Amino acid sequence: MKKIYKVISLIISAVLVLLAFAGCGAQKKVVNGIELMNGSSEAISLFNNVAASMPLLSSAPFEIPAVTPEEATVITDKSLYTAGNGITDDSALLRQGIDLAATYATGVFVISSEVKIEESIVIPANVILEFRGNGKIILGDCAYLYFENGSKIIAGMSRIFAGAVNNIAVVENSKDPSAELVFAVRAEWFGAVANDNACDAAGVQAAVNVATKVYFGVGRYDFVNAVTLPTNGKVDLIGSGKTRTEVVTGQSGASYFTANGTEVGFYDMKIAEAGHPMYSTFISLDGGSFKMSSIMLNGFKKAVVVKNSNDINVEFFYATANLEVFTFTNCSNINFSASLSTTNKNFIIGENCSNINLINSSSVWGFGTDMTLNGCTNIRLNALGFDLGYNRKSGSTYPYGENLYAIYMNNCSDFSIKNLWCASNAGLSYTNSGDVGKAINRTGMYITNSYKGSIEFCTITNHPYGIQILNSPAAAEIAGNGILIHGNQFVGNEKYEAYLTNAKNVTFEFNSHKQYHSGENVDCVEAAGTGCTNIVFRGDTFYSFNSSTEIRNAFPNSTVYFDSIISANTGNPMA
Repeated sequence: MKKIYKVISLIISAVLVLLAFAGCGAQKKVVNGIELMNGSSEAISLFNNVAASMPLLSSAPFEIPAVTPEEATVITDKSLYTAGNGITDDSALLRQGIDLAATYATGVFVISSEVKIEESIVIPANVILEFRGNGKIILGDCAYLYFENGSKIIAGMSRIFAGAVNNIAVVENSKDPSAELVFAVRAEWFGAVANDNACDAAGVQAAVNVATKVYFGVGRYDFVNAVTLPTNGKVDLIGSGKTRTEVVTGQSGASYFTANGTEVGFYDMKIAEAGHPMYSTFISLDGGSFKMSSIMLNGFKKAVVVKNSNDINVEFFYATANLEVFTFTNCSNINFSASLSTTNKNFIIGENCSNINLINSSSVWGFGTDMTLNGCTNIRLNALGFDLGYNRKSGSTYPYGENLYAIYMNNCSDFSIKNLWCASNAGLSYTNSGDVGKAINRTGMYITNSYKGSIEFCTITNHPYGIQILNSPAAAEIAGNGILIHGNQFVGNEKYEAYLTNAKNVTFEFNSHKQYHSGENVDCVEAAGTGCTNIVFRGDTFYSFNSSTEIRNAFPNSTVYFDSIISANTGNPMA
């Protein structure tokens, strides 16, 4: 059944994507209300493939029981003659009924009225607390309600806790103290109500204070105030689907969710800043771990800011119209898969991070730098598409400057970039209504002060500069620490396919350099540089150079070596 559901989800996702593109004009598209530049068939294919792979729901399990177990013994508040008026203290009778339910293997205590407690009560692990009708527990200021780990609640979408709701807590299972803490609640139980235009922060705050899993229903939840997740705790916030649950924050410029040392997960919801002005941050996390699955993220200045974390996982993710989507500082084990970024200024920024892995993901129509890495190591990028980046000039919808790079790497080491489609709108600028202001001026890959890396089997197209490698550090001179550029296709770049400045130990191997794209002549130098050491061309095919001497002349003050390079014009090795 689960496999059938996943197949149906994929089919529906694909249909939604096709509908989003149906009827679009030849030059522009609109996705989530954002007007996009129309681009190459490769870009549309990348967008469709990643978007269609996103399921409607993640694999996060639903852990709130739906109905009373058949084998359970049921005791009701009415059978104990509780006052149930929300004013009279029913603590003694409630404790009596729960103690009785605890004598059975599975006991259920049903609350169908407004029960007030002024004394503390413990719900044992083998007891299910079920709320029916208008059933509710109202806590006095000095009353605490403790749920032993393993106890459960059955309730609908109504509020079931009121009064001093922050006095609710989960405690160890007295019979199994080592059991993993798992306690699932609905945000509605603590006063969060979808679609009521009121701030839901207080209700969600009360829910995350007690639970390890907080479920949200269908509709919009508003956050004018911030929520602080439990320090050094664990909590997953789970919606009803990324097109069904919407979390909307205010525009204060602050962070609306904060956490310190917390294991945090967000699943199955759309998250947006109201009006999408890009003022605020959705979440700031220091330490702990972070996961997102089946999430849409829209309209933030710095959407996700994580530092000092060693476990980050993002999958089935879609972001649009943010200035910075992800910012990581001093993090490790960063994993992305099946994720899509469109019309964001910066998709991923990493500072002093390690073990970065991206696979089967795309950044399209970006207007900054798709991926910025400073001081990072052990980087693995595979099967990605960074496509159709373009400028945002002053006076446009997002007047935040110009697009610079698809990938920017500074002071990085041990990197592998494979199977990347890397393109921009440079080669298409003259087909966009003659508006040269929308033309790109970015470099495909800008790699400086970095060593021990490889760029393999990529297509690098439509940039003024395909690849720039600058200022290799001394470590690059050590055997095995150079940069290998292997099996790539350079096509239609406007100025230089590859330009090297003070680079050391760079090997070009079996690449195809081609000046032409979409039938247009492009006045491009296929490879050039200055002040370089130990640059090797082995088995590359060139269209404009006719001899190794011409290539060597393009590298003044450099040492350049050749091995079986080919002229595309003759099909023969160059002299």
